[in-house]
Amino acid sequence: IYRNHLYTVSFNTNGGTGVSTQHVEEGYLAQQPTTTRAGYTFSSWNYDFSSPIRSNITINANWNANENTPYKVEYYSQNLDRNGYELIVSETEVLAGKTDTTAYAEQKIFEHFTLNRIMSALSGNIDGDGSLVLKLYYTRDTYTISLTKNNTKAGTITNGGTYAYDKSITITATTNAGYTFLGWYEGETKISDNLSYSFNVD
Repeated sequence: IYRNHLYTVSFNTNGGTGVSTQHVEEGYLAQQPTTTRAGYTFSSWNYDFSSPIRSNITINANWNANENTPYKVEYYSQNLDRNGYELIVSETEVLAGKTDTTAYAEQKIFEHFTLNRIMSALSGNIDGDGSLVLKLYYTRDTYTISLTKNNTKAGTITNGGTYAYDKSITITATTNAGYTFLGWYEGETKISDNLSYSFNVD
C-alpha cells in the first residue's frame, strides 16, 4: 500500500480575515476559501484551484481598494471661556474616498475664529473600517476694549481690557462730585446714557 505525500497549503490573506491551513494529498485539489477585508473587494487568489497540489505552497489573496470608504470631518469652535472646544454640529461632513489613500479636510473660514493648526488633524489615511475622523479646531478671537475719559478729574471708568469674541461685559463709570456724566461714546457716536453699559464684544 502506497500513500501519497501530504502537502501543506497556506494562505496569505494580505490583510483579510484569517484562513485555515489545508493539508492536501499529492494530486488532489485544495479547497478555495473565502476571506474579507474592510474597505476592500476581493479580487482573486493567485492560484488555479483546478490544478492538483504537487508541493507545499502559499497562496496569496488579491484585493481592490473600495472607492467609497466613508470618513468624517468635524469642526470645533472654542467656547466663551476659552478653556475648551465645542463641536459645530451643522458643519460635520460625512465624505467618502478610496481606501488607504490620504484625505484632506477643507479649511473653512469662520468669522471671529482662527484655525488652530497645531491641534487640528488636517489630513489622514482613509482606513478601510471607516474610522477616520479629521478634526479641525478654531480658536476664538479676542478684542481689546479701550476706555478713555475726556476729563481725568471727572471720575473713574472700569472693565476695559481684552476679551473673547461674543463675551458679554459691562463697563462702568463713577462720577466725582461736581461733574455730570454725559454718556458712553464710540468715536462721535453716543451709544449709552447709563453709567453701566453692557454689550457683547464683537
